Amino acid sequence: MRRHLNFKHKIEFAAKEEELKRERSTPKVTETNTEQGPPTPTSSTPKLVDQKIKDVFERKSKYNKDSPRQKALDEMLAEMICFDMQPFSIVEERGFRTFIQALDPRYEIPGRKKITQVIIPRLYKREEEAVKKELENTEHVALTTDEWTSRTTKGYMAVTAHFINNNMTLQSRVLETRRITSSVTLENIKDELNHVMDSWGIQEKVFAIVTDNAANMKSAINLLKKDMCLSLRTR
Repeated sequence: MRRHLNFKHKIEFAAKEEELKRERSTPKVTETNTEQGPPTPTSSTPKLVDQKIKDVFERKSKYNKDSPRQKALDEMLAEMICFDMQPFSIVEERGFRTFIQALDPRYEIPGRKKITQVIIPRLYKREEEAVKKELENTEHVALTTDEWTSRTTKGYMAVTAHFINNNMTLQSRVLETRRITSSVTLENIKDELNHVMDSWGIQEKVFAIVTDNAANMKSAINLLKKDMCLSLRTR
């Protein structure tokens, strides 16, 4: 350890060594009997010195990328972005980075690429498995769905599942908000709904689908009713 510090961190190592020498050379007033002579240095002194040097450099070094602390902070950062609907670019803003470094200098703030391609997909997979487990343990599921077109004329459809859990508590989970890449036809809407139910394993559990009473959505549900026993409800 000492050889590594002396070779890789010469300036800091020399400064720390000098500080420790001064501490050891400074006389300390004790109440021991002077006739017994000065205290004999113990064999633990070198270990104590090494530990102090190690502590100094550990406080300045970054967390290992695979350390539990680094991963926990990464996930909390991603959750904050999702909960507060912040742009991913927040991790590149100077004020935000300065604030985070003041809170924990050892934390390495991830970039946008890592957040979007690694951290959030990992969180999504965990939440997906938890929701699938909830749906496995329920007998009946009702769906609500809505379809809309954005200002850029892109079609979207959101599907939410509603069910009673084992504690007799109503639960609601947004299963998917899907981009409809093809033309918004009755067949395409029906296929999208089938895909959602199949991917979440609730094809045999859905007993009702509630829509916003839009004509195209009602017609798509009617197509589903030919293959499934559903009660079409509108609000």
